[in-house]
Amino acid sequence: MANPIDPNDLDHSILPENIFFAQQALKQYFLHFIGDSRTTMFNCLKYLARDIGYDDSRLESVPWQRLDAPSIISLVSEWKQKYSTATIELRLIAVRKILRCCMAQGLITDRQYREVDALRFEFEQLRDYRGVYVNSDTIVNLMRSCLNDERYLLALRDCAMVALLFGAGLRRAEASAVRRHDVDLKNTSLQIFNKGKLTSRRLLNWAHEPLINWLEESGNHIDCGDCILQRVSKSGRILGNLTADGLYSALRSRCLEAGICPLGPHDARRTFAMDFSHKYGLSAAQIALGHKSISSTLKYDQSGDQGSEWAEF
Repeated sequence: MANPIDPNDLDHSILPENIFFAQQALKQYFLHFIGDSRTTMFNCLKYLARDIGYDDSRLESVPWQRLDAPSIISLVSEWKQKYSTATIELRLIAVRKILRCCMAQGLITDRQYREVDALRFEFEQLRDYRGVYVNSDTIVNLMRSCLNDERYLLALRDCAMVALLFGAGLRRAEASAVRRHDVDLKNTSLQIFNKGKLTSRRLLNWAHEPLINWLEESGNHIDCGDCILQRVSKSGRILGNLTADGLYSALRSRCLEAGICPLGPHDARRTFAMDFSHKYGLSAAQIALGHKSISSTLKYDQSGDQGSEWAEF
């Protein structure tokens, strides 16, 4: 195990001439995220600052550019004793993002960044969860549960939620952030923000009707927010936009209503990835999932399961 990082080995100050660029790097970092994701990645930086000896410091005053590959390896060695794989992954993402922004501002060289970025392959074994494949019968049970639910508005919302997750393969932060005017049903696509950029995503045909029904009904409510997915009270009132965490809870609740094991949004994403790649090929699935590298798409297709024909659903 590597020796724990010694905060004394880091420069505890940012040179005056670099303060502006450090602030710009931090602003650029947050532009990569929206909504709940931004809050999550803010907390990742805050905890990272604490772990390198800046517990009471403002994020703008932390010399992120002093983080190098050896110090990050030491940090990961410590984290493995305390945190889950998912937490470590998030912190590594935060490290790479902030250092990439430092590179863009000239605070570190391209070579320094590449040394840190290369660690993603060394830590590849941390990634032991890419979701599970969900067969079409389970999806049918989810939708049937909605159709049999007497809570009309909640049932319509959950149908739309299942359509976004399983019909477009969106991450939960993406699904919760899709706005009403981002839907183009005529061209079977959605406009979403992916890592700070507006991109178009494919929407499978079967997902159209649940979305149309929900959009038409929810649009009649005065408290409806600008996003597609909305919070719905037990009494059937719309209470505003549904958060990413709220979406996660809503999906698990719907699974319990349907009498199936709780599923997560990433299970839906893997299912979409496998079905889409089997039908249209990996290159098409890469585009549909918004992956920069096809190697990311391949990680979703490590099973021998065969994709289902969703057009028949």
